[in-house]
Amino acid sequence: MARIRSVKPEYWADQDLAEQVSRDARLLYIGLWNLADEHSRLRGDPRYIKGQLFPYDDDLTPDAIAMLLGSLTLAGKVVQYRTPAGTFIYLPKLANHQRLEPDKVPTKLPGPDDESSVLLKPQSENDTVSSARRSDEFARHLDESSLLYGTGSMEHVSPSSATPTDEDNAALFATPDPEHTEPQPDLTPSSAPKKSWTNEQIDTDPHWVAFWEAYPRKTDKGHARKAWLKALRNGATPEGLTHAALQFRNHPKTPRDIKYVPHPTTWLNGERFNDFLELAEAAPAGPRPWWEN
Repeated sequence: MARIRSVKPEYWADQDLAEQVSRDARLLYIGLWNLADEHSRLRGDPRYIKGQLFPYDDDLTPDAIAMLLGSLTLAGKVVQYRTPAGTFIYLPKLANHQRLEPDKVPTKLPGPDDESSVLLKPQSENDTVSSARRSDEFARHLDESSLLYGTGSMEHVSPSSATPTDEDNAALFATPDPEHTEPQPDLTPSSAPKKSWTNEQIDTDPHWVAFWEAYPRKTDKGHARKAWLKALRNGATPEGLTHAALQFRNHPKTPRDIKYVPHPTTWLNGERFNDFLELAEAAPAGPRPWWEN
């Protein structure tokens, strides 16, 4: 049963939340308030949430709802957990903004701290994209096989080629000979930004370390990593991003009060580095920058 909830004006000005999740995720978060009971719990099946909150939005699928829930989970706004009774959601911040009465109204839903509850780890966007890409490649392989042998017919395939031989199976599962294997280049997040990388792997990339050291404000590193990779996927070079960050740091119009310096995530997502790439070839000259004085 949906419930009446209030939205404070400050919600729309929450810069931290806006930099962590998308507009659709912030709208979904408000909808979850209406579905949550007095104990901040609700059913977590994306199909149920889609039907309750977005029944007329055909472009918003349950899979898309699951991705948005994942981003809200990473932002600390949602806790997803599974029990023998199904999947559920707990909103840990709801009581901070709504007047709840858990003592007066009992809940029928299990809690995240129950013995039978298992917390669910959100799937990252890169993992989802990688999984979808593997599915597409598998489907394409099936299509190519259909074109080669014909669909629903085996009249062009000889019995000997239709049935794998022992030699075929041996070749399929044979271990590659290291002496005849082509060497693979060492990949890094900066050289292959379209691959999936862990935070630990990104933190060991010298280009990311150089950018993080160059940018004047060290805030929200987790989302800054993602924004950095996104900029590289869109065509920026790691050297260019670092040089642009240095030029921005040294620019006379850069705010001296650190709290007015944009978050690195905002700076990267807004492609503001393009404003400083033309200056990147020349080394900064003049007095010491203000943050070193």
